[in-house]
Amino acid sequence: MQRQKWTSERILLEIRRLHARGERLSVRRLRDLGLGGMVTTAYKLFGDWRSALRAAEVDAPPNNRSKWSRERILLDIRRLAREGHRLSFSAARRLSPPLVQAALRHPDLGSWSAALAAAGLEPAEHEHRRHWSREAILAALRELRTAPGGLSPTSVRATQPDLFAAAISPRYFGSWAAAVRSAGLEYKERVRHHWTRESVLSAIKQIHAQGGRLTVSWLRTHGWGSLVAAARKPSMYGTWRDAVESAGLDYDAVRRNSNQQDR
Repeated sequence: MQRQKWTSERILLEIRRLHARGERLSVRRLRDLGLGGMVTTAYKLFGDWRSALRAAEVDAPPNNRSKWSRERILLDIRRLAREGHRLSFSAARRLSPPLVQAALRHPDLGSWSAALAAAGLEPAEHEHRRHWSREAILAALRELRTAPGGLSPTSVRATQPDLFAAAISPRYFGSWAAAVRSAGLEYKERVRHHWTRESVLSAIKQIHAQGGRLTVSWLRTHGWGSLVAAARKPSMYGTWRDAVESAGLDYDAVRRNSNQQDR
């Protein structure tokens, strides 16, 4: 499926369409609707999300400044680090533009490096790309055996893109399967899942029962991106919220529990 190419004109048209439909135009809501790419591009083209809303001549949702207190910023940074994301400035802007903007604007922080340091991270480790060797790749793969998401290529590509790119490069192993097997580990080819409405609900219930988080970011990180994509199809449930609630779960309660685990 070809990725949507967002231009300033298309973004403004989509904002107006959603506004006319009565949607709440918060960043979080739009990400839930599968429009994270539009929001990210809007930050690049307009500077921030509120500027994009002003350009579209629609009212911005109330600004909840308490969300971006110093403590909230640092908690979010630590959560992303725990999930294994690389947090260079450019990577963080792609991952969570509002978080980066909040860090830059906060009077006690003022820069992304300062925010990383305040969160107890070493900025240099995130800003500079790691230089991989065959031995370093194999050691990293062996450590991943017990990590959330394990050796799933989807999970590793999302959480450790540098490792994944190095492993599949012709210079080293040429493919993910070859890299895993060279580390002396078993590699199971993942069969492409053909989702139905019933199997989507069954998977949601199973993940919830096993203690997994039903947030889009967690699911994508742990190899469930195809489940989210399938659930959001118009022929399925349209939105992730509707899929979760169709499985008999309280979507808002699920999100609150996930936030509490992050704290």
